[in-house]
Amino acid sequence: MFGLTNAKPHLALRKPSLGTVFTGVNSTLLDFTDATGLYQDQTLTALTAAGQSIGTVLDEAHLGYGPERITNGDFSSGLTGWIEASTAPSYVSVIGGVATWVTDGVNIARLRQAITTTVGATYLVSMSGSGVPVAIGTTAGASEVVAFALNNARPSFIFTATSTTTWFNCSIAANGATIDNVSIRQVLGIPSVQTANNSRWKWRTLPSGRGYAESDYVDDAIPLTLPTAANGELVLIGPNGCWRETRLAALGTSVTIGPTGTATTAGIVKALGGLHAVAYKQGGFTAAEYQWLCRRYGSKGPLVAGGELVSNGDFSSGLTGWNQVIGSVTATGGRLRVSRSGGVIGRAVSTAIPCVVGKVYQVTFDFYIGTLGNADWYIGISPTSSTGLIHAQGDGVNGRASFVFTATQTSHYIGLQASATGTDGQYTEYDNVSVKPLTPEW
Repeated sequence: MFGLTNAKPHLALRKPSLGTVFTGVNSTLLDFTDATGLYQDQTLTALTAAGQSIGTVLDEAHLGYGPERITNGDFSSGLTGWIEASTAPSYVSVIGGVATWVTDGVNIARLRQAITTTVGATYLVSMSGSGVPVAIGTTAGASEVVAFALNNARPSFIFTATSTTTWFNCSIAANGATIDNVSIRQVLGIPSVQTANNSRWKWRTLPSGRGYAESDYVDDAIPLTLPTAANGELVLIGPNGCWRETRLAALGTSVTIGPTGTATTAGIVKALGGLHAVAYKQGGFTAAEYQWLCRRYGSKGPLVAGGELVSNGDFSSGLTGWNQVIGSVTATGGRLRVSRSGGVIGRAVSTAIPCVVGKVYQVTFDFYIGTLGNADWYIGISPTSSTGLIHAQGDGVNGRASFVFTATQTSHYIGLQASATGTDGQYTEYDNVSVKPLTPEW
């Protein structure tokens, strides 16, 4: 992974031994088990203690840098490669091998350089000096990508390129400001950067010392840019177990990991108790690779399903095990059909599903949008109310729902219903309803 030295000259590399798990494929690995490679923000403020927010996580699957993009960053050749665009009488001069601002304190001295970048790629900027505001933009003098105040002995920050030409801009009217050792290189791999302070996960440690990322389960999210939109698999590894998520083909390359994330089955992040690591691989991981990831980064093994808890989930025995709450509920053609009737939705609720408080359960079923064009379901806390732990919908196409929940009481209920909009007689159908407890394999 990457780590800052005490002097912070630049990001140092620590290549992990990953064998062939990530070799030669589009893949990503975010590791939260220690603070190395974790930063509090986009300007790479080192994460030094448990409880601090995680703003940037570097990709451990592909560590390294591309070639240097800045010309004459150490100013050993004067201002060769740089554009000075100062307002007289102020100017920038190389004094003792350091770019130095010589100004009247009023007029601005400016120094710039354009580099070639790849849109969407991440770049590391490092430099030394004092008192010079640094800006990254798509045009000369612009700062729409990054604006940074150079106040430290040797700061670093990263940015994501939005144009094929990117400008490194410095400008100030203060006399005596300096800059030196400017470097911009592409960071190989795909870091995760959360720019919103209130959406950053917190870094915590277990009694064993193993680190993990903790969510507030409200709006915290880990943005993840997948290297390809092709079919792949996401593995989430947490203190309570490991989970494989393979339904990624239709999500494109931009997903989020969180309570309402696009990449994860609803509820799994909370069920895992946080994240030790996140791994993605185009085409998916083999069974052996999945076990290896769980053992290397996890505290417990893969979550495996136990025995069936739903009675008559395939509706082969009609409505046995299911109760009509409102509207019209029938067993039709081996499926549960819920229809609007009397101006209200149709809703069927399972008989009580026995649960253990704190245990994780997986729910799966097929839904058919029927004449209503959508489906609506929930995990309830009573047989008569739709108030519960999870409430979700499927719109537009038939599909298969798969999600998990953590039990908060000794009995829960599955509610399957028709939409709140529509006309009497319109229906939605369900089949193959299953609820199974999930237990770590080891």
